[in-house]
Amino acid sequence: EIALLNHSSNPLEYFFTVWCAKEAYLKALGTGFSEDQIPEFDSIVNLKHAVTQFNFKNTVVLVYPNQVLDHILAVCQL
Repeated sequence: EIALLNHSSNPLEYFFTVWCAKEAYLKALGTGFSEDQIPEFDSIVNLKHAVTQFNFKNTVVLVYPNQVLDHILAVCQL
């Protein structure tokens, strides 16, 4: 993840995209962030319209950026 962040054209945007994906995943599980529970994703897939798919242990999180409102929406379904 650090290597991808360092090679990103916009590291701050990449950081918040990853953070939102992890937060959505942990909220869907009903847990919170802790040092020993921060998940690492298995893979990332860039989809159409700037949507990013994160795969965590057979669970998909879709991240939708909104450039106009400067927000990020992350959706996880277990």
